[in-house]
Amino acid sequence: MSRTRAILVAAVSVLGLAACQKSPPKTGTAAPVGVPAVDDKSPNLPSHTGMTMPSGEGDNPHAGMNMHGDMGDPGGAGDEPNPHTMGEASDPSMVVAGTIELGPAFTGQVKQGDVIYVTVKAADPKTGQVAAGAHALSVDKADVPGTWPLPFSLSAPAGTQVVVTARVDRDGDGMTRDKGDLEGFGHGTAPAKDVKVVIDTPVP
Repeated sequence: MSRTRAILVAAVSVLGLAACQKSPPKTGTAAPVGVPAVDDKSPNLPSHTGMTMPSGEGDNPHAGMNMHGDMGDPGGAGDEPNPHTMGEASDPSMVVAGTIELGPAFTGQVKQGDVIYVTVKAADPKTGQVAAGAHALSVDKADVPGTWPLPFSLSAPAGTQVVVTARVDRDGDGMTRDKGDLEGFGHGTAPAKDVKVVIDTPVP
């Protein structure tokens, strides 16, 4: 009886082992490891759809904007005529006019065709000289005449005390004031029609 029982126990063990080997794997989804891949169609993705991007020449986001501003400097420090300065006044109350003469000692130092710059600037009422930091109120350019005097007509706001400067510029550049140039000064208050300027001072 003991032998028979031992054989039965052994047979049951063999059958159990066989049953374990033939058991199908458990079904289910393995837990994800790390960050899951993003689906291109994920609704959480930010999108440019529906956004209007700036357009313009070259798709420049600054297109249509004035990035330069107004850089003009009306009546700059130099004497070169420019479209911002006033020439001959149309309003009689703004006229600054007169004549330019050449000092007798300098008749041999200028020649016909040399350039003369005529500038009107505000005067310092205390000294009568050009006010510190004053810009040109009006500018003109002329050639040395064949005969003197040379008439001029410029402008300044009515009631402004002014200094009129006439300079023979050797290099023809109104933005420079070089040694060897000749200049002279006249004074008046706009309106003025009889300002006399005598060129008799070498630029040191």
